[in-house]
Amino acid sequence: MTFSAIVLTRGRKDIAAQVLEVVVQKPDTAPTRIFGKIGVSYRFLQAMLENGLISLEPKGRKRFKASITERGREFLTHYRACNKLFPVDG
Repeated sequence: MTFSAIVLTRGRKDIAAQVLEVVVQKPDTAPTRIFGKIGVSYRFLQAMLENGLISLEPKGRKRFKASITERGREFLTHYRACNKLFPVDG
């Protein structure tokens, strides 16, 4: 198998980075909209909360907004640095 034949898929780190990018770009977006836009299960939110990458803040009655934590910012900084060092054109 040659390198060009390898099919690259999104891993958990890639998905987490996508979520964090949306949270940074559109801070008032509801978590359900974020996960729907990216196309991953809403259950992934629980993993991101448990790992301290995002937090949920009340935005009214029964509504929340996702916010990036300091740990989430650190993750995103490292993720971007890795992608600069080893870009993969898909």
